[in-house]
Amino acid sequence: MKSKLLLCLALGLSGGLVGCSTASHTNSIQWATFTDTTRHFHLQYPATWKINTETIPVMHYRLVFVSLNSVECFTVGNLQTSENTWQYGSAETIKQLPAGAAYMDIGWWEGPPGPRWGPDIHEMEAADLSALLKTNHEEKEDGLVVRQVEFHKWGRSWSIMVYIRPPVSRENHYAMEKVLNSFHFDGVPSGDPVWAIGEARKHLPHEADPNQFTNEGGSSVYYVSTTKDGDDVLVTFTKHLESESKKTWSFRVTAIGTVVPIASEDSSSVKIP
Repeated sequence: MKSKLLLCLALGLSGGLVGCSTASHTNSIQWATFTDTTRHFHLQYPATWKINTETIPVMHYRLVFVSLNSVECFTVGNLQTSENTWQYGSAETIKQLPAGAAYMDIGWWEGPPGPRWGPDIHEMEAADLSALLKTNHEEKEDGLVVRQVEFHKWGRSWSIMVYIRPPVSRENHYAMEKVLNSFHFDGVPSGDPVWAIGEARKHLPHEADPNQFTNEGGSSVYYVSTTKDGDDVLVTFTKHLESESKKTWSFRVTAIGTVVPIASEDSSSVKIP
């Protein structure tokens, strides 16, 4: 687990209860499907479990956009431990998680600013978690069973947290494993500028210094910008060294992920008309 963080009261970061839904109770496990059309994934979960779809910041920079568990509708968040202090860790989690609960949330890291692409970022090509789950295992931590699955996908650092607080039923423990195995990405995030930059970046020539374009925006030397054009995204990379004239390379990333260079009359550069 990430190390415990101290958060100021002014941030007002705490778990919420809005956006919750629950299916009717059944005596045996019946499965429902949750689909996130914004982030393009779906998963299966027991129909009796509760889901919270409120986006909640946790640990300063982690945005949780869906949580589900076997007991109540809530998201494990930062807990106020004194007048001006909020904390997140195993001690705070166990206070929020009822005994016997199986809990999972899904989010991604949005700061501090770091590279989305580059030689040290390994993009997950698979559409599911099967390969990751083979080497990722549960750990016991301060009275909890904890599992943390993290990976890079479409230019973002994804984070899935699982907490199980004993005594948990064998049925719920089994169900959580099946939920994780059912997680599946759907197609591509059409129109998402972050994803589009990552796709266009793969087509930059060597002279563009692709590894200098590691995030949106950039510097006066290396800069990347995007423009929406219907379901397509136009991506422009600019390189402007003091010793050289400015060069740009532009691409159209279609809704299905096809990358089309946009050429200009100047053969030394590629620009959006």
